[in-house]
Amino acid sequence: MRGMLYRAFMAARFDRATFRDVRADQEAILNALGIVILAGMAMAIGTSSPLGSSIPSSIDPTMVVARLYGIWFAVVTFMLGWLIWAGMAYVVGKAFQRDQVTFREILRVLGVCFGPGILFVFMAATPVSWIVFYAVSVWMLAAGVAALKEIRQSDWIGAIADCALGWVLGIWFLQGIMFVGLPFGGGGG
Repeated sequence: MRGMLYRAFMAARFDRATFRDVRADQEAILNALGIVILAGMAMAIGTSSPLGSSIPSSIDPTMVVARLYGIWFAVVTFMLGWLIWAGMAYVVGKAFQRDQVTFREILRVLGVCFGPGILFVFMAATPVSWIVFYAVSVWMLAAGVAALKEIRQSDWIGAIADCALGWVLGIWFLQGIMFVGLPFGGGGG
């Protein structure tokens, strides 16, 4: 787990060597999956429990089940968003760039770019939840663009073109609509 969190941290810092290392390491898919799962769990926690809310005096089984369902739903949604983002980056990149990057390599590299998503847990601070959502989402996009630029050896325009559509569909639209309704005027929290 330490290696997984280290890779997430380094990807969040836009470390080019980390992107090359993840591309080359076939076992890094487990790190990428773990990071996506942690980001999904952070989103579930951040959107379901505002800071400062009262702690119930007794445990309500239906509340526990609802929280567990929420975490499961968030993890599945994040995994689906990850697949959409990587799939669109692969298809767009194959159409416009002549490189040898495989779908699995893109999947691994974009998975570690979910590292900033762990900060979604701070959406629990209700007054700033929308700021956290936007900032973390854009940070993940920036990490994805830097990652694709590095592994595809392309220019910035090519990396943005590869990354943008998948990010809009898989991250911005899917997670924003599913959790906080933000992209189309929701209030967050």
